[in-house]
Amino acid sequence: MTANRDIVCISTQAWSYLWTRKQRFMDRFAHAGYRVLYVEPIEPLLWQLKGPGYNQSLGLRARLREVRPNLHVLSLPVMLPFSHRFSLLNWLNQWWAVAIIRRHMETLGMRAPIVWTYTPLVGSRISSLGGCRLVYDCVDAQGQYPGMGRYVDGMEEDLLRRADVVFVTSEALLERAGRLAARVHLVPNGVDAEHLRRATLPETEVPDDVAGLSRPVIGFVGALAEWIDFEAIRALAERRPSWSIVLIGPAKRAGEVHTLERFGNVRLLGMRPKESLPGYLKAFDACISPFRPGELATAADPLKVYEYLAAGRPVVLSGLPAMERLAGLVYVARGPEDYVSQVERALEENTEARVQQRLAFAETRSWDRLFAEVLAVTEELGREDAWPGREV
Repeated sequence: MTANRDIVCISTQAWSYLWTRKQRFMDRFAHAGYRVLYVEPIEPLLWQLKGPGYNQSLGLRARLREVRPNLHVLSLPVMLPFSHRFSLLNWLNQWWAVAIIRRHMETLGMRAPIVWTYTPLVGSRISSLGGCRLVYDCVDAQGQYPGMGRYVDGMEEDLLRRADVVFVTSEALLERAGRLAARVHLVPNGVDAEHLRRATLPETEVPDDVAGLSRPVIGFVGALAEWIDFEAIRALAERRPSWSIVLIGPAKRAGEVHTLERFGNVRLLGMRPKESLPGYLKAFDACISPFRPGELATAADPLKVYEYLAAGRPVVLSGLPAMERLAGLVYVARGPEDYVSQVERALEENTEARVQQRLAFAETRSWDRLFAEVLAVTEELGREDAWPGREV
């Protein structure tokens, strides 16, 4: 058992937004008896003008709420804009955010928690939280996101050096972190295999908004953001007008997303509850994960690919070197023009044996199995009285 079972998690994902490893790991920590303060991301007011739905709990004041036993969510107030681009503005937002977090730590009686961060953008003030240990769960190449200032890479390097433990999701992130961090563990993303396997069951109902579509139905689930190759989606819609293309998820790249509306065979459904996902995946004859090539995609370990496989669906992807190791489970398109032929191949080869192969693989990537690894490392971290060379 660890001496300190409090965790302050600095997240980059709103609690009620798309569920990723951030919410899933912290939810499991709470189930395991840890007290968790989940801090939603610092978000400038201007981000809300890009589109609704990301963080419904934003306001001019901080708000603390208990979402389940042992787990509180802290919504920070909107903050200064352009802080991801300019280091001074970021420092001011950090100072403000950390002061708010400390006040709510005191409310909950958290004295020296494990500080668990998903972002380097709080690095220069993170020691002010008074944590007993520092964990960095590195899930992306943070500095490669559009709009990030050059200073972000330097902050991440400093965080990697200071962290007691670093978790990474891909080999590319492992290579970089291994040069700087003392202890690094490769823990890829996972999937709720049991939930998504319902897509293969006869009793699972297909939602009405996709039930009557012309087949085949080609589906995408996830954020329609800067890293998505919209040319690939346009190629599918334009070259196969008899196919139905269904896109589920928030439109972060609203301009490019709306250009797809001119195609009569494209359906933009927006956000859907995670509970309804098996029904939508059951409606899909094949699933796509088109990424734009680049450093962000090179380091990515996308959840959507595992979700598709857990539903038994054939998967066509691009721009994701880490995913190409799944040869035999996925189909790789070499650019937008190759998508049509690869989807056709995936449809033709979709035998029951291949479905079972995908389902079996997904079982090895369940969130419960991956969290067991993370929990073991965390428990070990808490048992060590002195962690050499580290000061949070």
